[in-house]
Amino acid sequence: AGEDGAERPDFELPEELMPFTTPRDILEIRENPNKGKGLFATQPLAAGTLLLVAKPLSWALDSEWEGGVPDEEIEDMEEDSEHPAEPEESHVNELLVLETLQMIKEDPTLWLDKISNLYPRDAVDIDASPVWISKDDDIFAQFEKMVLELESVPGLEGKSHEISKRVPLIIRYNVLSMETCPEMLSYPGPTGHSALAGVGLYFWPSFFNHDSRPNASRFAVGDIMWFVANQDIAAGEEVCISYLEHDILCESAYRRNIMLTLDFKEDEDSSGVVVDGPGIPVVDSEV
Repeated sequence: AGEDGAERPDFELPEELMPFTTPRDILEIRENPNKGKGLFATQPLAAGTLLLVAKPLSWALDSEWEGGVPDEEIEDMEEDSEHPAEPEESHVNELLVLETLQMIKEDPTLWLDKISNLYPRDAVDIDASPVWISKDDDIFAQFEKMVLELESVPGLEGKSHEISKRVPLIIRYNVLSMETCPEMLSYPGPTGHSALAGVGLYFWPSFFNHDSRPNASRFAVGDIMWFVANQDIAAGEEVCISYLEHDILCESAYRRNIMLTLDFKEDEDSSGVVVDGPGIPVVDSEV
């Protein structure tokens, strides 16, 4: 986590939580015609039900990236613009790409049994997705080097091209932010909770689809993430989370859409409210 920061948070799951690391008999993967594969309740679930507990397949910390735009500059940009400043593409996600490739190199079954099953899976979705090229030359050079090295890994022969195309996209669409105590408006220094903030790629949680009115909430302590029903969920109902932090859901529709940065559009709200702003997908047209 940096020269002066804490070590990476690689916490052990308590034995009593191990049964919650799979969907068990309360959730199952089904096809949603509008969203693709998702997790659905197989039985009525009461509010407060613990749905899943997960550790990431790979993760990267905010403190491991020393670049970025200072908060003061972002504030100045917003004051000089009609709309809030658009955030730059996260280099932390790019670090996660490298971390994931390294994990695959060390354990090919991670790709063969898990990561390859995540979206996007078929050629149509892959070809329709944006091509990933890192704006950081050092990261992209490491990426190309690691992809070449995968060809010599037993079990991955002939798969490096597929991995090079899909891993950045899998991370783009499935990455979840990890913030310990996300209700805090600021973290107390580099050795405080900021050392526990980052992004992670999770397996089972990647099958949760997004909804601006999620019926499940997520909480993180270090790299461990909990998913809990935040309301009663009927049998057969899809269980969804918010891909955005809940405080972002309270922001303007324009800002939420910028933060979402994905390629889908939610169902139009029945109120018929039209939101001013650029022609990008609307997360929540009511606000």
